[in-house]
Amino acid sequence: MLHILLWVLAASCLWTVINSLFMPRLKTKAHEHPIPSLVSILIPVRNEAHQVGALVTNLKRLTYWNLEVIFLDDQSDDETLSLLTEAIRDDERFSIRKGVPKPNGWVGKVFACHQLSLLANGKYYLYIDADIRLHPETVQRALTRLTQKKAGLLTGFPYCPTPVMLSRLLVPMQHFLVLFHLPLLMANFSNKPAFTAAHGAFMLFERASYKSSGGHEAVKNSLVEDVHLARKIKEAGHRVVLANIVAEVKCLMYERNLDVWNGFMKNSFPGIGRSYPLALLLCVVYGYLYIVPLAMVASAFLGVVEFRLAMTALVLVWFQRWTVDMQMKQWNGNFLLMPFAATAFIAILLTSMVRTIRHQGYEWKGRRYS
Repeated sequence: MLHILLWVLAASCLWTVINSLFMPRLKTKAHEHPIPSLVSILIPVRNEAHQVGALVTNLKRLTYWNLEVIFLDDQSDDETLSLLTEAIRDDERFSIRKGVPKPNGWVGKVFACHQLSLLANGKYYLYIDADIRLHPETVQRALTRLTQKKAGLLTGFPYCPTPVMLSRLLVPMQHFLVLFHLPLLMANFSNKPAFTAAHGAFMLFERASYKSSGGHEAVKNSLVEDVHLARKIKEAGHRVVLANIVAEVKCLMYERNLDVWNGFMKNSFPGIGRSYPLALLLCVVYGYLYIVPLAMVASAFLGVVEFRLAMTALVLVWFQRWTVDMQMKQWNGNFLLMPFAATAFIAILLTSMVRTIRHQGYEWKGRRYS
């Protein structure tokens, strides 16, 4: 059994390294167009008073000059609107719109993004979240990659600081899941919707592609609208580029353990299509590959297994995770926590599944979803 585990882990390491080669980075030397196309940066905000000031300051440093920035205040009940107005001041590139109440059948953020699409004037739509911070050259770098690939959408998973323990365990797992499970050659070089991933905090659309896919209205009741909208883009015949954007995009995703738990819980089971067999299979696979090796090292001290073989398995676990962390700028030793990250992943996936079975739904930013 231990020898089989070692071979499976070795193969997983090799696959992860090879697979990562097919996730392109954004080019640091962006192509300059004589007349740059207008880019609409579209940002839904709901109770983001703690983020909007720093976000506006960050966006004012962007060096791409032909852009408009539109905020949609999605029924905030804190100081988001007043702080946003103060931060923007007289910068004519920025505007704020008040969102209308969410109709039945829509997820709140999806409806906010739909409203933003009706307000945008650009040839390109860049959707970001309020907790995103951009490198000054992000727009032209992403636009260059999008146009060179003749794609309808460019997206990617940003660099995410991990300030609390649950974020250290779970946030880097989103990168791991993509680089381990998604065949990136198929994702980036085919229009097959099954091979798709996306991150809603950074999605750059070519306007005509967005419109032909049906836009956010086509995924209005989805809790994982980013993935489902990316699939719609492919179904409409357009390419999707899943890029490595960690050098350009930072996401201050979660600052509290409770937020980490709730955020991942609402996405984990819906994110795999609410498939009970797949959820149980993932729990078994992650338990076998990433938790058992640590248990074997512990049992080696009791003479149950050979220490050298058990330690080799654990080192392979660490190595696979380390290869992902190096790609995604997670240089803080999080890879050593992989057995505990796998445990947390299983726990949150099972909790999310149980809430679906019990029809308890998920709560996020004051709204409840089934």
